[in-house]
Amino acid sequence: MKPDPPNELFTPNRNLNHQLNRLLPLFDAESQKAIAKNLRFKRAAAIKHKPTTIRAQIFDIYAELILGEHLLNLGFCVRYSQKLDDKTPDWLDMQSRLMVDVVTAGPPAEVFEQVDRLGAWCGFAEADGVPQSEVRIHKAIESKAAKYRQIIRKHDLRYVVAVYGSFENDASLADGRRAIERWNPFEGRPHISGILYYLHSESEFSFVYFNNPKAECPIDLSGRLAGR
Repeated sequence: MKPDPPNELFTPNRNLNHQLNRLLPLFDAESQKAIAKNLRFKRAAAIKHKPTTIRAQIFDIYAELILGEHLLNLGFCVRYSQKLDDKTPDWLDMQSRLMVDVVTAGPPAEVFEQVDRLGAWCGFAEADGVPQSEVRIHKAIESKAAKYRQIIRKHDLRYVVAVYGSFENDASLADGRRAIERWNPFEGRPHISGILYYLHSESEFSFVYFNNPKAECPIDLSGRLAGR
């Protein structure tokens, strides 16, 4: 069965919809079907419950696809939402023993609504002297840090938590580095191979990778092609 043609309207936001349709054909046929199914589900759920949240719902999947494209460019043969035992991580390459789960360190849906309505937004204030952008990055990492521990060790996988710092989070690459240094998500978690933090700035995506120095299954995603 051929994958659906990459010309669907997944979201009313034209720029976001264009990017989704650009990214979709990059992946294998099974991944394309899983991605399109997830996009349609998110779109339908948002329309049914709160239409103004469509972009926020779809944006998480967009962040996953951007990361998938990056992994393909590094030489990995990742598949989207491929089932492994009873889990479905975002990206999996069993040949390279790589599993990546993506989380967006973004604000509540109301911020997306403000951006769509006004074309701008005012950013977050600090909480107890710590920028909210760093707090959200920390919470995003924590939401994924303990997942998959058993199957990671069962299949001897290299597990990477990928964090997308959306512009609505008012974050920078330095915020990602400071959040990791401040809370050290690697402490007592040797099953995590590393954290890949990325965001959009100056018309392109920037990626920075943090190795876990005590990882049970280390991997370097700082730019090398897989297997080299």
